[in-house]
Amino acid sequence: PDGVDTYTVTAVRSFFKAYEYINPETTFDATMHFDDELFTEEQIELVLNKCGGIGLGAFRARFGKFVWV
Repeated sequence: PDGVDTYTVTAVRSFFKAYEYINPETTFDATMHFDDELFTEEQIELVLNKCGGIGLGAFRARFGKFVWV
């Protein structure tokens, strides 16, 4: 992680939450294996692009978005 992001949550009482983050310009190499009998290449691209747009993980809107290149 490149840092920690904090924010306040108010329900009954206010408290802080903190989450590690990675800078937006960071790049990764990844290897994924898909069963080509279940998915076409177009379907894989669609899933990866959709996941990147809405994000992955519990706080996907804030921390889980990515661009599939």
